Amino acid sequence: RACDAKTGAARWTTYTGGAIRFPPEIADGRVYVGSGDGWVYCLVMATGERLWRFRAAPAERKIAIHGRLLSTWPVGSGVLVADGVVYAAAGIASYDGTHVYALDAESGKIRWQNNTSGRLVREDLVTGVSVQGHLLLHEDRLYLAGGNIVSPAMYKLSDGACLNEIDNEWLREPLTTERFPSRPKGSMFQRSPRGRELFLVDGKVRVFDDLLYSPPRYQRAGYFSGRFLQASRGDVVIRGNVEKLMRIAPELGEDGKPQVIWENQDFAEPRALALGANAVVIMGEARREQVVGAENVGKEDAEPVEHFLIKALSVNDGKEMWSHGLPARPVSWGLALDREGRAVVTLEDGRVLCFGS
Repeated sequence: RACDAKTGAARWTTYTGGAIRFPPEIADGRVYVGSGDGWVYCLVMATGERLWRFRAAPAERKIAIHGRLLSTWPVGSGVLVADGVVYAAAGIASYDGTHVYALDAESGKIRWQNNTSGRLVREDLVTGVSVQGHLLLHEDRLYLAGGNIVSPAMYKLSDGACLNEIDNEWLREPLTTERFPSRPKGSMFQRSPRGRELFLVDGKVRVFDDLLYSPPRYQRAGYFSGRFLQASRGDVVIRGNVEKLMRIAPELGEDGKPQVIWENQDFAEPRALALGANAVVIMGEARREQVVGAENVGKEDAEPVEHFLIKALSVNDGKEMWSHGLPARPVSWGLALDREGRAVVTLEDGRVLCFGS
């Protein structure tokens, strides 16, 4: 859906055949989106007219996923557009097949495809790349949040060849293991951190957060990195986690660790971050001392408690510029800034809010 930024009035609406897990990409007057129906769509940004669509799934086959009917191979990577190329990956579990593509952005025709990285074979193990989240370009490689044994997956930009080897994704435990006494001697342990979000952190591609298609009551294991936010522009790098939001210096300190310029600890669970020219905007679940109306809980005629906040902080010193309570939980990464400085927020109950500059 496209809406007027000033009024919120709908300009156009179009549909895909499945859930859309990641925001669309916009490039050269076009909108590109990957859908749970297994297709990649290209639309005219001004009108919503469909220019082309490409079936990334190898066949039209639907299954139930958390109560929704989706393709066996949804475009779970979202799409990434760069230099006239659209990158996308379709699949869920490696054993059902993983299909990675580079498409011509103008025509949707295949530049290269990799349909074999779901099965990386070793003598005693057959496993591979699953599609569980983000794509990221770094230097001459395409990275994919692989989610299981192999994560992140790495592909050559020139031809799509997978650069991962199973032997590099596992560690063999020594003869004795105090941490896992029930495991047999010489057990194999995966070294890949699971997650759906990729970030370039201090020069290295890192994986964070839950799996995209994890069970609803999923419990993180010890190698999960947890919630992480990052946005950067030039020398300005804003980074956040469940403990605090920070602006860090562009260069590491003498101890090899990030140097903090300022920090903010108002959020118990940050959900989204956007970096503007003079401000960083963050939204999520507030810490109790920041919750509006918390002191009146239980009192007669008490106003509703606003557990969720959106705040604008100065890029230079981290001081608060403005803040508002939100009436529902924000969507993960459901925040955007437009060229006029307006902040557009998407909530999990379906509402879209706009806050003025």
